[in-house]
Amino acid sequence: MPQPKTDLILKFLSQEGFRPTVDEEGDVRFQFEGQTLFIHPEEDDPQLMKLFGFAWRFDSEPEEEDDDPELVLALQVAGICSAKHNGIKAIAIPERVIVVVAEQFHEPFEAFKGTFFRLLDAIKACTNEVQELMEMEYEDDDDDEDEDDDFDPESN
Repeated sequence: MPQPKTDLILKFLSQEGFRPTVDEEGDVRFQFEGQTLFIHPEEDDPQLMKLFGFAWRFDSEPEEEDDDPELVLALQVAGICSAKHNGIKAIAIPERVIVVVAEQFHEPFEAFKGTFFRLLDAIKACTNEVQELMEMEYEDDDDDEDEDDDFDPESN
């Protein structure tokens, strides 16, 4: 059964034209420009609002525990994007994803309504940058592999 803060979030999102649902973890889930986003209601802290979405899922598990180049890249990209985008942070988490999060304090709830669309735009911009940077690195890796495939040792 939804809690009071969750009810406020569901009502607000519905009034704004979204179709929110509550998932099994109690997060409010909705779609924005093709991206699934979540609001974690933090019922125990009435002022705190966490709005988040997944920006990148790692392709594979590391071959060795100490050697995880994709995690290193994800941490670098998350740091770059967190530093660049105000009010947003990108985090590489152990579940092998990069999450883009806005955590803010609002009192009363109407203050959240006033910043909501700006937060959505900021999360979308940060998510897009995470994806571009990660994809750019993968394209560079693919180019390097192609060069190796084309190498003919007998041509020297």
